[in-house]
Amino acid sequence: MTSSSARVVWMEQMVSQCFSHQGDEGGHPIDQELKEKFIQFLKGKMGKTLLIYYQKQVKLNDKNPPDSSLNPIYMCNEQTKGIDLQNRACFFIRNIEDDREVNFGVASDETVTFGEMTSDSIIGMNKVIYNYLFQGIDQVQNNEWDKIKDGQKEEFKKVLENFAKDINDTIESFVKGVKFMELPNNVKEYIQQDKKDYIRDEEKQNLVSKIEDVYQSWINTLTEEIEDMDKGNQTSNDIGPRSELERWKFRMQRLTKVNDFFKGEDYRLVSQYFHEQKNKLSSKIQSMINDMKQKKIDSYTAYAEARDNVKYLSTLEIYFDPLYNKGPDNIIDSLQSLMNSLKLISFTARYYDSTKMTNLFSKITSQMINNCIDYILDKKSKNGMANNDPNYLWEQQPDDLIQKFEKCIELYKCYKEKYKQAKTNTTSSNKENNFEFGENQLFGKFEQFCKRLTKLIELFTTIKQFEDIRKHKLDSMDTIQASYDAELEAFKHKTAQLLKYNDTKFDKDYVAFNLKINDIENELHKIINEEFKKLNWIEKKLKLLAKYEKILTKPNL
Repeated sequence: MTSSSARVVWMEQMVSQCFSHQGDEGGHPIDQELKEKFIQFLKGKMGKTLLIYYQKQVKLNDKNPPDSSLNPIYMCNEQTKGIDLQNRACFFIRNIEDDREVNFGVASDETVTFGEMTSDSIIGMNKVIYNYLFQGIDQVQNNEWDKIKDGQKEEFKKVLENFAKDINDTIESFVKGVKFMELPNNVKEYIQQDKKDYIRDEEKQNLVSKIEDVYQSWINTLTEEIEDMDKGNQTSNDIGPRSELERWKFRMQRLTKVNDFFKGEDYRLVSQYFHEQKNKLSSKIQSMINDMKQKKIDSYTAYAEARDNVKYLSTLEIYFDPLYNKGPDNIIDSLQSLMNSLKLISFTARYYDSTKMTNLFSKITSQMINNCIDYILDKKSKNGMANNDPNYLWEQQPDDLIQKFEKCIELYKCYKEKYKQAKTNTTSSNKENNFEFGENQLFGKFEQFCKRLTKLIELFTTIKQFEDIRKHKLDSMDTIQASYDAELEAFKHKTAQLLKYNDTKFDKDYVAFNLKINDIENELHKIINEEFKKLNWIEKKLKLLAKYEKILTKPNL
């Protein structure tokens, strides 16, 4: 009965999925013996760990070679040390006391953990950290955090996320990193021979030519890696400042691999060969050697630049977090500290010049705009899901939207003011010590975005005004209201994305809409004036005036 329980079936499925892409080795069926091992493990009779892997037996006796048709299953409990793992494996870990039986009726819960590993321990560790620890932490229930505060919980998640990402990126850079052409074995043998004169001239010429080709390919690879800042880097959707840090981290990882090349056996062998033949080298090879010396210097210089920039940009990570995960209020609170850190980098970072600082500022500005858009669209309250509903803003309360628009404009003004204060406090006759960059590049996009928000404030103020008129059911306003509704609907159909601030079509449509609204407001003035003319008593006129003053809050009305 237990062999067909939900828990055992789940374990069978996990094992099958683990080996499903291993060809014939993954096709081995889950036999009854393995099921019995599952049951014993779940009952607490096999220790805390169960390791499973498919692997052909390798026998050292030539008279009895391994049977290639067999793919036996190897299982261990606590004795997992010393295993020569040659392929993928999976494991189950009990998270309860040894003498306690796991619930067979539940397929999966926290009492048993499943994982996979490969023969490469680093890649295996990365999978455990990234797939199980980092992603699994989100599955932890609030009551399981016990007395840990929300702020500490988020900080722990952030640290774990960064750790997992750094390991993943580092491993990827090694697996998919810089590739240098390898020396053919016959060339290595030739270089390592003590007496090269016994080799035929034709063969020797071919070998020397091959050495030249490989050496030139190394120079070409080094040139590409040193000069192309983003070579091999995946295009990121992040336009904010984190992308700048990730960019330099990636470059540092690749240049680490480049510099390791100079410590490699192939480079050492060729350098040794050229040194031995220095009196016989052609001018072409001598020129290549000089090129390589320069590439070596350039490589170490480029690595020093990347390492230095990563060191300084990493100090900003704490200030980048509000730009991505908080609202405008939190960003405003962190602006002074952010500006102080940027100023410090500008003055002390050896390689981070004004061009790079301008680019970093531009990315900070872009992320602030993105943050404001997310704030206006309530993205943070929607579990981070993108809100692409074109009707969303039209369905919100005008007062709430106007308040958000004003908060975003406040952020822009505060951001610009903090920059001006930093610039004023550090003005020096020495140009290198000036904290001054192109303001249009720094704030141009944000200013354009705020101009759009100003127009939206006017738009939703108008909408609020006519909604108030509708609520009070004023006399003789039906025609006015119908005209307004028609114009508003026509405008809605023309403008799909109100927050797309670089779309000039909105500006043209908004001007036309405003002209229509002005005509409607003029008609409204006429109706109100006619009502006043009908009244003879001053007292009644004052009451009517008080009534309209309460309803008509738009300045031009």
